[in-house]
Amino acid sequence: MKNLITFIIILFSYLTYSQCPSGNILITKQSDIDSFKNAYPNCTQIEGNLTIIALDNINNVDGFSNITTISGYLSIAQFNADADFNGLDNVTTVNGAVGFLNNTFSEFTLLNSLEFIGEAVSFNNNTINNFNGLNSLKKIEYLIFYSNEINRIEGFNSLESITHQFNLEYNSELKSFIGFKNLFDINGDFHITNNNDLTFLNDLTNLKNIGGNLKIENNASETIKGFSSLANVLGSINISRNSSLNINGFESLQKVSGSFRISDDSLIDINAFNFLETVGGSLIINSENLNELIGFDSLKEIRGNLTFFDNKSLQTLKTFNALEIIKGDVTFEYNNFNFEESYKKLHTIEGNLVFTANSNNAISGFNKIKKVGGFFNILGNGAISIEGFNSLEDIGSYFRVYDNNELTTLSGFNNLITINGGVGINRNPQLKVLSQFKSLKNISYFINIGESSLTSISSFNNLETLTGEILIKNNNFVTKIDGFEKLNDISYNLTLSNNKLLNNIESFNNLNEIGGNIEITENPQLSTCNINIVCKQINQEKDILIENNKVGCSNKDEVKETCADDSLGIVDFGIEQINIFPNPTNNIIHITYKNQVPNKIELFDIYGKFIKTENNINKIDLSNLSSGTYICRFINSDGIYQKKIFKY
Repeated sequence: MKNLITFIIILFSYLTYSQCPSGNILITKQSDIDSFKNAYPNCTQIEGNLTIIALDNINNVDGFSNITTISGYLSIAQFNADADFNGLDNVTTVNGAVGFLNNTFSEFTLLNSLEFIGEAVSFNNNTINNFNGLNSLKKIEYLIFYSNEINRIEGFNSLESITHQFNLEYNSELKSFIGFKNLFDINGDFHITNNNDLTFLNDLTNLKNIGGNLKIENNASETIKGFSSLANVLGSINISRNSSLNINGFESLQKVSGSFRISDDSLIDINAFNFLETVGGSLIINSENLNELIGFDSLKEIRGNLTFFDNKSLQTLKTFNALEIIKGDVTFEYNNFNFEESYKKLHTIEGNLVFTANSNNAISGFNKIKKVGGFFNILGNGAISIEGFNSLEDIGSYFRVYDNNELTTLSGFNNLITINGGVGINRNPQLKVLSQFKSLKNISYFINIGESSLTSISSFNNLETLTGEILIKNNNFVTKIDGFEKLNDISYNLTLSNNKLLNNIESFNNLNEIGGNIEITENPQLSTCNINIVCKQINQEKDILIENNKVGCSNKDEVKETCADDSLGIVDFGIEQINIFPNPTNNIIHITYKNQVPNKIELFDIYGKFIKTENNINKIDLSNLSSGTYICRFINSDGIYQKKIFKY
């Protein structure tokens, strides 16, 4: 009996199957559809693909009214506006893909019973005034609307999940996008791009997760909103080239695993992303007309770069107050906003920190940063002041402040200890105030200060180690170089050149070794350069260039002579009692006294040979003497004090 029952079941299954054609079915004309139902009146399942291409005029598909299941894919192409698709209303399952190509439906209302599609649903190059269908679908792999002339998309009211990708691209007539209120998950990419008339994007209120990238690009949306439940984007977000005026919503977004880019010149304000905590890649904001940026108040970490580029209308950056660490570079380029109300908790930038060509009045507000892992560049900005950075301890590479034409003040940096590169402060013609760098002990490679309005360089009082060179050049107002008293060694060169008012370099008197050359040139007020390291280089016949400075330091031989004076013990003492000017001179030296007036003045050459006694204690005439160094002794009741004077 058991075997008989089994046989009957097998036979019944065979008879049922035989009621349908085997393999794929291609339909191109109405007669093919009409004959199908006559040939297979009891057929409910097509075992292969069903392709219907209206090469001839097809008015209806009633011949398939009994079909409930298609095992392969369903493809419908080239139907006109008069076609009646009620014959497919009983289809519940398509195990393959469903595609619509080159159709001109007046309204899409077919397949209302379709509950399962095994692969993609695609609409390509169709002209449909109104899309309203597929309301029974709960889950599909792909949903693609590409290059259609569709006015409105609605339907999909039961759709909960798209397991791979959702593309809405190049639909030139599309104005509204609604009917997806139950969509919870898109496990792949979600692309909304190049929909020139799409103005409403606000019906995704239950979408919680996007497993790939979210791209909203080149649409006409005036407002980007409707993502109020979106919590996670496992790929990147790209919002760019839209006609949008504002971005708001995204109230639940906590994590973007990839990069996050907002690049939209039509964008006026951003008031969103208040709960976003982590960006796994880079965050880029670029909008020429953006005038208000509010949000990002919960963002703690950016694992890539942070870039603000060409935000010319944004005046103030009032955000990022929870941000603590940026693992990539931070770049501000071609912006116009100030920073004083931002970055209140930011302590680490592991990459580079760059300010380039910004027109803001000040660069400030970074007082919690302790470390910049790469280089720190401030290049070509319009700021008149740079201040703050008072917690910064370590710069991992170069510190450059170049070509800031309006910059007057560079301050802060009081806790900076180490710069693992060079320091370049150059071509800042208005710079008058330079930070004291009170804690700075170590610099690798170089110090380069030039083309400024500084009157003194006295910022490196605690500098102990310099691996490279010192270059102080083309400073028109510097009179004194001070603050290098703790520096004992330079691994490469010392260059002091073309500083028009420089007259004092005694700060380098404690230098013991220079690994390279010394160049002291074109400093027309510098008469004394016989500091210890210069004399040592000369005596050791190492490379040294001294020329075109004031007499006393005008050439190497002259300095060599004054170095010899010092080696003979001919040194100044008691000089605080007198004031001698000009020194050097080519004729008359004038003398004033702070306290006691001397009884007489005696003049000697550098070898101690007596030349003359001066009766006039207020001036000395050197016009008849040869050029060189002389010793002037002032004798009074308390003793003798002396001063070297120079004749040219």
